[in-house]
Amino acid sequence: MRTEFGPHFLPAPPRSLGRVGPWLYCGTVVAAKTSATIQQQVMDEMLRLIHKNNINAADVEKVEVAGNQSNWETLFRHLPTNSLQAKFSMEFAVSILLLDRKATLNTFTDAVVERQDVQDMIRRVRYYSDPEFDKLTKQGASLQLVLVEQSQIKIFMKDGKVITGVTEPAKGSPENPMTYEEVTDKFRGNAEFAKWPKQKADLIVEIVKSLENERDMSRLTAALTS
Repeated sequence: MRTEFGPHFLPAPPRSLGRVGPWLYCGTVVAAKTSATIQQQVMDEMLRLIHKNNINAADVEKVEVAGNQSNWETLFRHLPTNSLQAKFSMEFAVSILLLDRKATLNTFTDAVVERQDVQDMIRRVRYYSDPEFDKLTKQGASLQLVLVEQSQIKIFMKDGKVITGVTEPAKGSPENPMTYEEVTDKFRGNAEFAKWPKQKADLIVEIVKSLENERDMSRLTAALTS
C-alpha cells in the first residue's frame, strides 16, 4: 500500500489497521510534497532555507544542488518544458519553491511549467553530481539508501551572500514523520485537486482519526464514493 512517491516505509502498520480485519501490510509511503523521493528532501531543505533567510526569487543570482550520480541520471530533465518533464527535474523543484514557496498537485501542470518566471529561474539552477555526495553506491548500499543520500544546496544571492544547507531525511520518512495534522493538510489538498466534495473530505479525516472506534467501514466507504 503506497501513497505518492518514494521508498519510505513504516516499520509496522498503523494502530488502527491492526484492529480492523485481516490485512496484508506491505508498507506505506507518506510524502509531504508532490514530488519524487529524490527531490523531496532537497525541497524540504530548500524551503527551510527560504523561510529562515526570507529569500525572494528576485534576489537570487543562481542555485547549485550537488547530489549523487544515480539521482542525477534519474532527474535528467534539466530544462523541462511540460508537466511530465518537471517531475524528473530537480531544477524545476527548486525553482518553483523560490517563486511560489510551495509545491502542490496544481504545481505540476503545463501552465505552471511554461510560466516565463519559472523558465527563467530554471536556467539559474544547476543540478550536478558531486563525489562528496556520491559515496553510497561505491559502498554497495541499496538503491533505497542511494535515493535518499544527502545533497548540498548553495544559494548565491545578488548581494554576494551564499546560503548553504545539507539535506536531512525527508518529511514523511520514518526518521522525520509527518504529524496527523500535516497528513490531513496534504490529503485535503489532494482532495481539492480532485474536486472531491469538501464535506466528504472533512468526514474522511474525522473517521480515520478514530478508525478503531468505527463499528464497520460503511461511513468511510460512503465518504469515499461519489
